[in-house]
Amino acid sequence: MLHPMKDMEGYAIGATDGLIGNVKDFYFDDKMWVIRYLIVETGEWLSSRRVLVSPFAINQPKWSEKVLPAAITRDQVKNSPHIDTDKPVSRQHEMGYLGYYGYPYYWAGGGLWGGSLYPGLMLSGLGFGGTNSDYRSVQAQSARADVEAEAVRHEHDDPHLRSGSAISTYHVHASDGDIGHVQVDLTRQAVKDSPRYDSATLLSRAEETDIYNHYRRDGYWPREATHESARTAL
Repeated sequence: MLHPMKDMEGYAIGATDGLIGNVKDFYFDDKMWVIRYLIVETGEWLSSRRVLVSPFAINQPKWSEKVLPAAITRDQVKNSPHIDTDKPVSRQHEMGYLGYYGYPYYWAGGGLWGGSLYPGLMLSGLGFGGTNSDYRSVQAQSARADVEAEAVRHEHDDPHLRSGSAISTYHVHASDGDIGHVQVDLTRQAVKDSPRYDSATLLSRAEETDIYNHYRRDGYWPREATHESARTAL
């Protein structure tokens, strides 16, 4: 089930030992069109500092409670590398952040997350069930040894990270004119004839399939049914 980013603004992020803060924005990848980080305002316990939380850390969301549980501790967040969320995030900043938490580099591979469809699949077998950062760092470093050299070669690449809030007023241009507000390689007639979307309801997989079929595009979920852990699109 897909959830709009706008609806998740304000969701609480729960660490293993208490609340971290609330979601204020997202960094999404404008090349792969997937959320890479949640921007979280911590509140008074950390002087309202804004921090990044990776989807690698997010467990099964509690949608009814508007809570996104995270497999990290408040102390980890407190000591995490400082990143100015008002400025573009460089690849070097990302490498420092991912290295601190012991996460693998998501850009090393041809899938949405490395060679996988979901972030959790990159962590399979790496001992990411707990919150011991030292243990996880050793495991992740061992697992990514074969892609480390390639990752370093790409350390100066544009990470393609954009703020979800910043693009909310962007205009959408079809191949033959304006549509409304994101740039797409479609005609206005194709958009006009597309299946109707109701923003007040969640988009089901059946409805999503109809949209992809209408535009003659391949879905991103072919392998989804084979993975028990593929429960969220974060």
